[in-house]
Amino acid sequence: MASDIFVLDATAFYQGFHLRVSEKCITSDQIINEVSHIRKNISLMSFLIEGQKISILEPKQESINRVKTVARQIGDSKISGPDISVISLAIDYGGTIVSDDYRICNLAKVMCVRTWNLASYGIKGIRKWTKVCKECRKQYSSSASSCSICGNSLSVRYRERKFDDDASQKKKSITHIIK
Repeated sequence: MASDIFVLDATAFYQGFHLRVSEKCITSDQIINEVSHIRKNISLMSFLIEGQKISILEPKQESINRVKTVARQIGDSKISGPDISVISLAIDYGGTIVSDDYRICNLAKVMCVRTWNLASYGIKGIRKWTKVCKECRKQYSSSASSCSICGNSLSVRYRERKFDDDASQKKKSITHIIK
């Protein structure tokens, strides 16, 4: 990997990534809380934290705000606080996110943050979510909850943009999505 720092999501802990890697790993307190049942059962986690193999850090508020803004721009209203913290830490420290969470990987790709998947093949394109009326098919922003025309509930749909082999096409596609 190109990074000296790995930013761990809960899925990295579940798969034991933190036990197999020699590079520095960081995560947020929110992720540690998500995997607290592992921490109670494995005293090795405490050993790794005390030995500074894993550092628990909090992201800068500026990075958190930036991630939330881009999430809104792509219509991702379901990204969690712990997921936001992982992406924000990767931005703050220039790290590579280790995660199999497609929602994290999607937003990270939009923001040009490196990701490393463990058990999955990763994402093939970037998704942009919109809400659509089930009856009249009118599209709404991610904050809407019901159709202003017919009053029906909205369902979440996404558009996916595939990655091309050409790096300039990737950047063009990503820039188009976050505008």
